[in-house]
Parts: sequence; structure tokens; C-alpha cells
Amino acid sequence: MRVSADRVARDPDRRVPFHEWPAPVPKPRRADDVPRVRVERVGGEWQVLDALGRVVVLHGLNVGQGSKNPPWRSIGMGDEDAFRLMRSWGVNAIRLVLPWEALEPEPRRFDMETLAYVRWFLDQARSNDMLVVLDNHHNEVSRCFGGTGAPRWAHRPGVIPDEAAARDCRYVGYPGLDSLPHQLRWWADFWDGAWTPDDLALQDHVVWAWQKLAEVVRGHPALLGYGPFNEPHCYTGLAGRLLYPGETRCEEALSAFYRRFAFAIRAVDPDSLLFVEPPLAMIAPDWDGADTGIELPPVPGVVLSVHWYDGAVLDAGCDSTWDRDRCDLAEFLASTGRLAADRFGTARVLTEHGVHGCKRGAAEDLAHQMVDVEDAGASSFVWNLFVVGDTWGMTAPRTGGEDMSLVVPEIYASDPSQAGRPRCHAGAFVRPVPRRIAGEPIAWGFDRSFDAWDGAPDRHHDGRAVAGTDTFTLSFRQTAVVGDTHVFVPRALVFGEDPATEAPEFTVDVSDGTWRWAPDDPNVLVWTANPAVPEHTLTIKTWGGRRAPGNGIGDCVPP
Repeated sequence: MRVSADRVARDPDRRVPFHEWPAPVPKPRRADDVPRVRVERVGGEWQVLDALGRVVVLHGLNVGQGSKNPPWRSIGMGDEDAFRLMRSWGVNAIRLVLPWEALEPEPRRFDMETLAYVRWFLDQARSNDMLVVLDNHHNEVSRCFGGTGAPRWAHRPGVIPDEAAARDCRYVGYPGLDSLPHQLRWWADFWDGAWTPDDLALQDHVVWAWQKLAEVVRGHPALLGYGPFNEPHCYTGLAGRLLYPGETRCEEALSAFYRRFAFAIRAVDPDSLLFVEPPLAMIAPDWDGADTGIELPPVPGVVLSVHWYDGAVLDAGCDSTWDRDRCDLAEFLASTGRLAADRFGTARVLTEHGVHGCKRGAAEDLAHQMVDVEDAGASSFVWNLFVVGDTWGMTAPRTGGEDMSLVVPEIYASDPSQAGRPRCHAGAFVRPVPRRIAGEPIAWGFDRSFDAWDGAPDRHHDGRAVAGTDTFTLSFRQTAVVGDTHVFVPRALVFGEDPATEAPEFTVDVSDGTWRWAPDDPNVLVWTANPAVPEHTLTIKTWGGRRAPGNGIGDCVPP
């Protein structure tokens, strides 16, 4: 895709002012009228809370890569099996990829088929006790640059490379340096409001589309919140200053966009959360999570959303080998947790992390990431699950393209029977995990990772070994919250519980109170702790000290 920088500048600027939404005015609430979800400090940490004030732990998946191209779906409409599979894995939250182009294929025309799909998706999530984040998923400008996000009409004439336009912006390949002037021009047009095809700035087209969506889905029991922008790009450093044609400082422009987006959503939906991301620093080192130049919108219910990948391994894809000593997820979670709490006064959620399933050490890599997440007491969403659809449009199916799905997508299946089946490394994701904690969390975790990798077993970042006892523990402090604590326990998939036998496969010990299995889900343990006890502990361990026999997923497809 060869580009000429003069050609990019041929079409003149067409500026219109950004629409400024007024700040929302909080409405007085009755004592019994509390938000379904909110963000508050519990003890020393900021947490997402439910209506009862319990801490919500999100054990989530992104759905996913097949949503990045028409018809914008990674799970086919009507595929209830995919939801049942995720439920059996303990998924209680989904981040649904929704590109801007899927909502507004033409200026100010809202796509009703996409709306019908979103409503169906939320209904399925509700039926399976899951919460959903609807994510405005932007990546590498648009399909015309090998990514997703902006519709074709949102590029000024001369910006879309001829080769991409000739194939309707499909399978255009990863963008190279020769297309960089095009990309930079688009980002400058978006952040500065320098060009638009009509009387509404590009940013305000995004806000218009998402407010229309929020008007319909607000109040849905499965709706957790919205992601205003996935991985926004800022061209920083010396190279960025020399090459980027924009006028406004990127972090300033992004903060203003977040504010307008938040005010517009809050005008129709006062309660759902907003998952706000810092920008990617393009042509610069990866973000370390220590600080950011953005400001969060001045509205309640904003969460700092962060992404983490081992960049060297991710870029190398299937030709790479995992390196335990290069895994810095624990440090990233610590730094982003401090940033969220100290600078922004909010919770941090890890909304993307994951592995290439085809690389050597994929299962060990994902298992170690889950240990780091547990050590940090974090909510997280693994990237990703993808049954149908296409991978980015970056390359033709079966001959390349990014595929990080925990199940086999149709386009990569060796035979039709493989489609939707778990890949073997997905077992690292399936483990006991708390869902609702009726107090201040102290610690929780499942003592399982890999037994050995290149001759050494896994370890925590503080040096402690992961002993591999397959014991789950949860401890929390009593607060004024009244409610039950819920824990997902994969009774058959991990502990091998067989209802046909009387011998116990595992034991459940609580320091106080009583526990039972939820009547609507036999894999959810409900614990009513004694409020007179200051600290509570739950322990689940295998009978007789043996290892739990299950791999978390049952039959699976190897790489």
C-alpha cells in the first residue's frame, strides 16, 4: 500500500465545532434506589460493587476477533451453546467487541441488525448470569488499514489506500510504514475535528451512535457498562512530534472526547459503568502503567481499563516461545492499581490479556497470568472467544491472521466438528473464583499452574512456589454489607465430582456461617458468613490431598 504524503493533504479541511454536552445533574435517589453497579472504596482498595455493596469479581472473556468485520459477530445469533460453554467455564462477564462501523455504516444511519444482535446477546448473557461491557472497538484506524473501527465514509478523500479501496477494505494486511501518513492524517482529523463529510464532527458521530445504542439497552439487567474507545492511538516522542500533523495534544483531545462521550451516555443511562483506557503510545516504548496524560470524565462510575500483553511473544505469534522471566504482568497490575487509586480515585480492571494458543508454552503462559491476576485480586477479561466471523480482515482466512481464541473458530477448523470446541490451553482459564464478596477482600487464589516449564515449576512474583495442591482459598474482612458470598467452583471440570459415586472428591471448610450450592447453578457455592466474626476464610481442597483430576475443559483440540 504505497502512499504519497502530498496526496493525503489534497482534500481541504472541513471543520465543524464539537458538540458539547452539558454535565449531567445527579438526581436525588430514594434510600431503596441504588445503582446495580457502582465504584467505591472498600477498606484500602477501590472496587466495583453490586446493589448490595458486595465486591464484584469479573472473570471474563472478550468476544472477540470475529466481530471486527461484517457482520460483526464472533458468536452467531442463536448460538446458545457458546453461552452454555462459557457458563460451564465460570465466565461471569463478557466484553463484546462493537466497532463504530457496525453501529453507523452510513452517516446518521443506525444499523438495526446490529441493534437486534446486541439485544439478543444481552438476553443470553442475562440467562447465563453474565454481565456485559459493550466496547467501542477501534484498532489501527479501520478495516481499510488492516484493523477495525471507522467506517469508510469517515476517511477524507485520498486517505484510503487504492489497494484497500479496490478490495472493499478486506484482507488488506497489516499496515506498513508506507501507509503511516494516511494513518496519521486520519488520527489528526479525528482528534482535531479537522475533517468531516457533513455537519457533525467524526467524534460526535461516534457519540451519536453510542448514545442511540444506550437509549435502547439502558437498564438491561446484563449491561455492566460501555467502553468509549479501545486502544486509542497517540503518536508521542520525537518521532511523533516530527511526523504527526495534528494540532491538539493527543491526551488532551482524548480526555475531551471521553468527557463528551460520558456526558452523552449519562444523559440517557445514569448507572452503567464507563471503562476508560489510556492511549497506546505509538512509535514509542510500550506503556508501563505508571502514569498517563489523560483525565477521566467527571462523572460517577468510571473505571480505569487497561490492557497487557507480553509484546515480544505476541508479535512473534506462533513462532515464539514463552519466557517465564519476561512475564511482568504482576508489576503492571501493581502499577496500574496504584495509578487508578492514587491519581483517579477509582478501580482498575484488566480488560485484555491473553496468549497465542499455537505458541510453545501457551498453556503455561495463560496459567501464570491467571496466578498473577489472583495475586493482585484483580478482575480481568481474557482475549478472546471467537466461533464465527473473520480475523480483522488483515489477511485471508486459513493463510494467516490473528487467532487467539480459546475455542476453534469455524474458519480455522480442520473439519466442521472442531468448530467451537475448546483448545487445550483454555483449561488454564477455568478455575475456582469468587464472584461476589460480602466484605473487604483480603486474598483469594487457586493453587494450580504448570508443574514444570523448561525444568522449573511456576512461582509467584514474590518468590513463593506454586505448590500445585489444587487448593482454593478466599479470605475477607467483615464490613457493614449484608449478603451472601458467591464462589464459582468447577465441580466436575476441575475436581472431577461424579454424582454417581458417594465418595467426596473435595471438601469445603468455612471458618464460620453456613454454605450451600445455588439452586440455579450447581457450580456456584453460596456462603452465608456470620457477621459477628471479623474475618472469614473459605478453603476448598481435594479429598485425601490428591491432585484434582480435571483439566477444566474436558475433551479439547491440541495446537
